[in-house]
Amino acid sequence: MAWSTPITVATNDILTAAQYNQSVRDNLLEMASAKASGPGNWFTVSGTNQLAERKFVSSVANDSGQTISTSYADLTTAGPSVTVNCLAAVVFVSARMRNLATTDGKGAYASFEVSGATSIGASDNWMASSGGVKSNNPQRISSCRGVLLNAGDNTFTMKYRCQPTYTPAQFEQREIVVIPL
Repeated sequence: MAWSTPITVATNDILTAAQYNQSVRDNLLEMASAKASGPGNWFTVSGTNQLAERKFVSSVANDSGQTISTSYADLTTAGPSVTVNCLAAVVFVSARMRNLATTDGKGAYASFEVSGATSIGASDNWMASSGGVKSNNPQRISSCRGVLLNAGDNTFTMKYRCQPTYTPAQFEQREIVVIPL
């Protein structure tokens, strides 16, 4: 069913059941309040006279992982990751991180990539970084980025790297939150 332009009536016009149902009932059923499936969800315009219900999605990996890669890569346990179908999203990545080098103040970096309908590589342009954090004092660091996407399923996956020549970097309590728009 799709929303349709209501008919225009004049004083003393008599509507048939079909006209009333199409102009009033069917259009009311296309409103957000009739389509809502859960608390906390919201709606966005997905096309002319079309609404799409949205809710945030998140994934957490509580295990600890390390990398010696200086380019973005998976840890032993990949992710976390989530998949959404939307044309734009706000993405948050967060992790407890540190570089395990014996010299303090070296960096650990977490970012995200998008695969599926859209291909966007992990980048320092939207990283969460622990640069300058002492090796024995991990801190929880977060980052946020808005992205435009192609129509279809898009998978967001956290990726990790360390600062060159100061390895390895350690990551714990990793979380990705995607707010589809």
